[in-house]
Amino acid sequence: MNPRSAVVSIIGDTRSTETARVGAGALRVAKRVGLKGLVAIIGGGLFAWMVPWCVYLAMTLPATAIATNWSIAWVGFDIALAVVAAATAWFAHKGDVRAGLTALAVAVMLMMDAWFDAMTAGAGAGMAMSLGLAFGLNLPLAAGAAWYSRRTLRSHLRLARAERNDGCCAHDHQ
Repeated sequence: MNPRSAVVSIIGDTRSTETARVGAGALRVAKRVGLKGLVAIIGGGLFAWMVPWCVYLAMTLPATAIATNWSIAWVGFDIALAVVAAATAWFAHKGDVRAGLTALAVAVMLMMDAWFDAMTAGAGAGMAMSLGLAFGLNLPLAAGAAWYSRRTLRSHLRLARAERNDGCCAHDHQ
């Protein structure tokens, strides 16, 4: 299926609605700038939005807040982290390139966990425990997961390039 057909199947006939015309315009932009350019535009736009948004939040959010569903939020996040870690283990066991992607997700989630644990901990023993876990467990594991991700993805990229350049299977040359 060509890209235009895919867009039409998602948004409908481009002659029928304003939304379809906008979608077709986005497709024209995507074709003109390419995928890397489109990602760069979206990433740059998100950055441009987030800078003033963060300044606004810093100036308007209260220093403390009462959160509903606090335990569900924390347990849910930790369950998601456990699932992504299990997926990484499974993919690594199978030698699947997706292990590199899920390991990167694990690294990011561990860093987020360390950050929010430390930023929401109370003073005293709670803060000491939070910082101990962050520096003794979360951040070292995150560094290891990021290292594994980079190693795995680079290895698979090298194999793909070798196969493309040789016109045959890279594993035959090892």
